[in-house]
Amino acid sequence: MAPFTGRAQSSWVDSTLNTMSLDEKIGQLIMVAAYSNKDSLYEKQLGTSIEKYHIGGIIFFQGGPKSQALMTNKYQQKSRIPLSNLARSNPGHESHIPPRRSHRSTMQGLGYPREFRTRGRYQRES
Repeated sequence: MAPFTGRAQSSWVDSTLNTMSLDEKIGQLIMVAAYSNKDSLYEKQLGTSIEKYHIGGIIFFQGGPKSQALMTNKYQQKSRIPLSNLARSNPGHESHIPPRRSHRSTMQGLGYPREFRTRGRYQRES
């Protein structure tokens, strides 16, 4: 079953939306940049912003998968509503992940071989 298509998921979404303030709904529209290779002061400030502004998601631009996973778990605990979670992991000269990890290995490591093939096809066509 696809995510959030069942009756239980739909019920959860409806009940959550009904309990959210306007500030929380606005905050869910915001995604902020996150860097898992920064110091603890940065991590604390980001966590405070997630709580204060009800941030809807984070996008990792630097750092490795392990540190990103640890930060994600920490911030999910601070957020009343589950955060969307993205990672900018393009390979090449301006890579945002360590050179030993390619986009291919990241995608396959996450268990998305079909999506990886589809993405590669779209990149070749553009």
